Amino acid sequence: MVKMVLSWLMCSFLLFCSSSGWGKDVAVLRLKSYYASNLAYSGVLAGLATNGYVEGDRLSIVNFDAEGDPQRLVALAEEIAAGNFDLIVTLSTAALEAMAHANLETKIPHVFTFVSTPSVVDVGVTEDGIHPDHITGLYHPNPVPSAFRLAREMDPSLAKVGLVWSPIEKNSAYQTDMAREICLALNIELIERTVSSADEVLAMAQDLSDQQVEAFFMNGDNVVLPAIQDIVQTARIARIPVFFVGSGGIDEGTLFDLGTDYEQSSFIAGEMGAAILDGQSPADIPVVRYTTESLFLNLNALVDLKDPWTVTDQMKLRAERIIGETSNVPAWEEIQ
Repeated sequence: MVKMVLSWLMCSFLLFCSSSGWGKDVAVLRLKSYYASNLAYSGVLAGLATNGYVEGDRLSIVNFDAEGDPQRLVALAEEIAAGNFDLIVTLSTAALEAMAHANLETKIPHVFTFVSTPSVVDVGVTEDGIHPDHITGLYHPNPVPSAFRLAREMDPSLAKVGLVWSPIEKNSAYQTDMAREICLALNIELIERTVSSADEVLAMAQDLSDQQVEAFFMNGDNVVLPAIQDIVQTARIARIPVFFVGSGGIDEGTLFDLGTDYEQSSFIAGEMGAAILDGQSPADIPVVRYTTESLFLNLNALVDLKDPWTVTDQMKLRAERIIGETSNVPAWEEIQ
């Protein structure tokens, strides 16, 4: 009798867990873990947790990191598609593309984020919002023209900018085309170097420095961004600044970042994931075009530049966050 009661209680508990959303398994796939993708990952976790899915409680998360290897990314995507997951979250365009292709038959619900323009890859997501029934997510076009205009505003004499990018990244190629167009309009010479892995970034940055570039521009290239310190250190030696379209770069030493706050945008992706885990179909959740031009400033990067770069009071008022801001108010007054 006791065994029957215990068995009934266990069955009831398992039924309750299943109906109330317990025991959900989520796979997270990314090309590489680094500062910017970690911001996006934190946002996803926060969006899930705010909606009742806390890792270790109602949720189990398995992370798949290709460590920058495109072939490994494809293999991991195939492993995920063959697994028993309730939801897949991808961070980066490369991860979106690899997962979408691997998941064509199994059609596990898939939410993407940390993507600038999904329509440049063949995954069925179009500019007008069409998307496969099992895929939805959020993307944030990077404000490349605005970043160059802001750089020119800070240094009106800016005439030569260096860019390291990877043709492996289709979004990077798209953004490089945008950079070429705005540089032509602003009469800025854009000097480019391409890489196939993060290990090559330092040498290419040093080569650009030898070409006397006056600043480095970084787009949302997931091959290059993990090596941001190589570009920042090269820039410091050359006494020139780095500017970036995205967020999180100022903590690595850029002068300014202009674009999406990855943590805020990916929070929305986490909320989408929670809705799917609650039973909503991805087909009923629209793909979100998240457009912001948030400004993040690092005033410490102005120190010892060989050319005068100016951050105006208006720029400071616009900024979401400032590193190196000093106050003229005495400390004893600030704590009153």
